[in-house]
Amino acid sequence: MIVVRRGRPRDPGRRTTEIDDVLRALLAPGGAVAPQRHGRWRPPLEVYETEIGFIVNAEVGGMERELIDVVIEGDVLVITGTRPDGGPYGRRMYHEARIPYGEFGAEVVLPFAVDGDSAEATYDGGILRVVLPRLRGRTIVPRSAHATRDTESK
Repeated sequence: MIVVRRGRPRDPGRRTTEIDDVLRALLAPGGAVAPQRHGRWRPPLEVYETEIGFIVNAEVGGMERELIDVVIEGDVLVITGTRPDGGPYGRRMYHEARIPYGEFGAEVVLPFAVDGDSAEATYDGGILRVVLPRLRGRTIVPRSAHATRDTESK
């Protein structure tokens, strides 16, 4: 289920920039300056738009769908969840550790208005796919100024 929270759009000054993406990649697990402690991680994303709308794919394998939350807050899509630890094996000495566990999250700024009520999220084969249809504009039919005056005088 996708939760839609209506509200003010995010400050346009806070839009993601190229430098933000570079810094996020550097700080991501396995990145050049990644923190050594275990913390919240960001799943790999594929974000694109089509004539239908905006599509976000997140690679979050090894989880149950119930552990993933998808929320639209204003003009931001927020994906959060928790990937459980790899198993009940007790104390471990890793030789390689590139699979992040624990809490994760990703925020994607939506470049145009979407129809949150028609949005869909599916989870299959470790990929969460969120489809956000474009919000179609409302057609306003102008009335004749003469018709308005005639109605007001009656």
